[in-house]
Amino acid sequence: MEYKQMVSNSHSLILTIAVVMASSQTLASALTVPNTFVSGAATSASDMNANFAAVKAAVDDNNTRIASIDGTTSSFKGFSSGTTQGNGGLITMGNLCNTSFTGSHVCTTLEFASASYTGATGLSGNAWIQARGLSKGTSASVTDQVSLISGHTSTITCNGWTSNSSTNGGLAVSSVGGFTAPQCSNTLAVACCN
Repeated sequence: MEYKQMVSNSHSLILTIAVVMASSQTLASALTVPNTFVSGAATSASDMNANFAAVKAAVDDNNTRIASIDGTTSSFKGFSSGTTQGNGGLITMGNLCNTSFTGSHVCTTLEFASASYTGATGLSGNAWIQARGLSKGTSASVTDQVSLISGHTSTITCNGWTSNSSTNGGLAVSSVGGFTAPQCSNTLAVACCN
């Protein structure tokens, strides 16, 4: 294939990608291609690579936006700076997260397991975490489908986050990502996701 035809084909590819990206949806990020080429003129690999890098950056940004709309990505922010016993309730726990990391909420085990951990802070000890995907075993037993911890709801949710009894337990996650079910009388931080 001749050099001119390769350059022309490359220009067509870039133009096609730009048109598709610009028209695909209103939430798409803007694409600014740094180099414009003239038919018949020579171009450099660095100029072509710069254009491809611009297209890749826009595609990656759009992928991130779409994933956040789909709810498929979560970011683990860290453990709250404030603490509570197991009877704090989800509102108190959510407020502890939001105070520590604006816009965050109590993580579920599913969110935590699939989250990005980059930049997580306050990781020391254990933190309360909300069960997700409970499957019913016997009439008195449930299993969190992520941590695989089983028990009566009073033993993995501190009886709906209303108990600070040492006879009940709640799900918690450790600073290295292990799951446990400490007594509700423990005072712990809260695992926070965004």
